Amino acid sequence: MPAMVMYRRTAFDAVGGFNSFADHSCDYDIYLRMARQLPVYCHDKIVADYRVREANTSRSSAVMLRSTMTVHRVQ
Repeated sequence: MPAMVMYRRTAFDAVGGFNSFADHSCDYDIYLRMARQLPVYCHDKIVADYRVREANTSRSSAVMLRSTMTVHRVQ
């Protein structure tokens, strides 16, 4: 779940920002591109909770699969 990510503007610019083709997976796409080119750091603290609701786009598995597979093909 990409709820809480912080990166410098220079990192965002270094990978070309968000790609509109990725639709519902544009955050996933940019994280993959950043991980390929830049160092990634993490910690073991819980910083976010994920609330699931009926209206969440992520509950539509067909939409999310299509979007994620598009990102994988481009990567």
